Amino acid sequence: MKKLLALSLIGSSLLIGSNPAKADTWDHWGIKSVSEEYNGSTHTFWKLYTINSSSGEATFRKNFCRYSSCQSSTGIPRLRDVSDIAYPENHVNKDSFILREYDDSGNVIYKKYTLNNNSISGETVTNANDYWFDDYSYTRIRGAAQLDSDGNYYSDFGGQMWVKESADGTVSWGKIGNTTAIYSLNENGVSQNGTNLISRSADGVTSIGANSLKLQESNGLQKMWATNASGKSIPIDITNGSKLLINGRDVEQSINNVGALSAALTGLPTVPTETTLACGLGTGTHGGDFAFSGGCASKVNEKLSINYAASMTMPGQDYAGDFEDTFSARAGFVWKLGKATKPTQISMNEKENFETKIKTLEEKNNELLARLERLEKVALGDLKSKDLAVYQLK
Repeated sequence: MKKLLALSLIGSSLLIGSNPAKADTWDHWGIKSVSEEYNGSTHTFWKLYTINSSSGEATFRKNFCRYSSCQSSTGIPRLRDVSDIAYPENHVNKDSFILREYDDSGNVIYKKYTLNNNSISGETVTNANDYWFDDYSYTRIRGAAQLDSDGNYYSDFGGQMWVKESADGTVSWGKIGNTTAIYSLNENGVSQNGTNLISRSADGVTSIGANSLKLQESNGLQKMWATNASGKSIPIDITNGSKLLINGRDVEQSINNVGALSAALTGLPTVPTETTLACGLGTGTHGGDFAFSGGCASKVNEKLSINYAASMTMPGQDYAGDFEDTFSARAGFVWKLGKATKPTQISMNEKENFETKIKTLEEKNNELLARLERLEKVALGDLKSKDLAVYQLK
């Protein structure tokens, strides 16, 4: 005797056609033979369970006696064989089934058992075929496989979805009554109303979308590009406020940061003038991002000068990356080669010295000219006594 008989129901909880509004925790009826004590005596029962096929969790629902002695002493309905459950077989559905019970005299009693609030309730029916579907010309059990008018496999799930397989192997599915959103699956991929959703070509190119985004792994590289309806490559635009990140770092912001960091470094000295050490601070901007910098230049001797500087972006940026992504630095030296040449320009101090010397020379020149003029007057006899009184001989 089989320990467990599971009556498979293709229900709304099994496939993609499930109705999420109704959460089913089981999808199979199951029955097994168990001997156990009941009212002080040991009897053999057919025990009815509902089973979650995914987890294997079973919930006990009802006992049925297997033998007439059990029925006589317990009053529990009897099932002689597992074939007495779900008789005829097409009367089994998700929430109810027909049982072929037997009374004390062995007469057959057909009952409809319906699951309700974790309990089993039954009502007697005159005949297994005397049932509600006698009023209908055609009925179909929920989830049972059918053939449509074209001879294709057809099934519905929970009254919500249909699925069928065409002669060419294409599997199609959609919502009952909705002919505008039909999905198909075949060896070329998945499509909606003939428009590609995702597919993979023989050369390993995966296409996403109608026109579409392309992905291909080749020679250890993952390639990505986009095409239009004509198959021509087109740009990929990250838009609608989305950011392109690499390892958590905003690519566009990183480009702007590099520009700002570089601009900030250009404002710092590389060679000191007039002193042996020069330091400075700077700032820079690019694409709306800002950076600040600081650095020094040192004159070691007449031939050698060194410089060093660093810049950093403004704190508080989103997706800025680690510290090394927001920091930039430089260091270098200037080594004068060849013969030194005198500069063609003079400094302000040198200019002032030159002007002072020129002024002194002018004063001495004027004094010399005055003396020569007096000597000339003496020589010509034009020198008057008042002139001698004014100028003293040195």
